[in-house]
Amino acid sequence: MKKQTSIRLSDAAVWKLTALTERYGNQTTVIEVALDRLYTTEVQQMATKSREFWGYNPSIIGGDYTEEEMAAARAVGVINVYRRPLFDVITEREAKLPDGWRLSPGRAATHEYHLSAPDIPMAANEPILMGFVEVVSGDPHFPVWLWKARNA
Repeated sequence: MKKQTSIRLSDAAVWKLTALTERYGNQTTVIEVALDRLYTTEVQQMATKSREFWGYNPSIIGGDYTEEEMAAARAVGVINVYRRPLFDVITEREAKLPDGWRLSPGRAATHEYHLSAPDIPMAANEPILMGFVEVVSGDPHFPVWLWKARNA
């Protein structure tokens, strides 16, 4: 859904917007593409500079992880899955993980997004929230946690 908004631009910005609009069609398209490119660039730079991994939601996921944790998190990717069996998703994603790394669902489905990490006795690290799986539309979603087994 699109929403109308108003902004104030400098003369230089108006000139640039006009030039890009003539080439690419309309102001909405130009602004949406520019925002998307800036956002993508900024998030990638933040992740590179601070060694943070941004998962499901940047306001929830993020932290100073080790290189090994970063590699595992990148291998599994963000989990944001709907209408799929939970353990099918976990099995598919675990196949991409380095040795010793595992994925586990949270103890119960929830409607909350601000979760604390579960206590996984076999974990050598603090579990990392990678996202959520919603099996049936409208039902609570299952959080999925990434962790490394001790002695792995």
